[in-house]
Amino acid sequence: RRSKMHHLTMVVLLTALSMTGSHPGDVRTSAKKLRTAIYLQKKAELLPAVQELAGWNNADAMKSLLQIAAQRPPKMDPAYWMEAYSLVLRGAASMTDTLALEEGAKIIIRNKSNPMSRDFLAMLSNQGNPAIVAPMIKVLKEGADDMRVVAAEHLATIGDKRAVGALVEALEDRKASSLLRRRVAAALSTITGQDYGENASQWRGWWE
Repeated sequence: RRSKMHHLTMVVLLTALSMTGSHPGDVRTSAKKLRTAIYLQKKAELLPAVQELAGWNNADAMKSLLQIAAQRPPKMDPAYWMEAYSLVLRGAASMTDTLALEEGAKIIIRNKSNPMSRDFLAMLSNQGNPAIVAPMIKVLKEGADDMRVVAAEHLATIGDKRAVGALVEALEDRKASSLLRRRVAAALSTITGQDYGENASQWRGWWE
């Protein structure tokens, strides 16, 4: 009986470990499945492969999904690629892990010239997830101007006061476009209930 109990315990432990998704090799295997489904245009395997990779919900999985989305395979049917591209970005946007979302923000900022970054940012903005606040603040601070506008708009929608300091800093940025300044001022008013317009010094004085 003790031997059977030991065996059952080992089975339970091994099963639990296999479900954690912490081992990068598991993420690589899932990424390979997704790439195969895309390159060989196996439509029936596409959604399950995206779900499997996104299901790891960690930074490695986020990186893999966005790398896949960033490079369209040559000579691929445009309709199939658009379906795959959309599913991959949705999978990435569905993640909730803090480090995964932080990795997503870094990739958006690093790949400013790639249309994928803006598509992913827009999709990420549609998620009603409070964990998005920190990645949006990072994009607001370091992204291209149009990306910063999207980030400011989304932070206003979320309404989390953790964003106020970063929004005030954005308003103080002399390089900010007039559109960004308007969106940032609107976000500050929405989040705080105050209205100092685009006057950065008044916002700074009130916040401090």
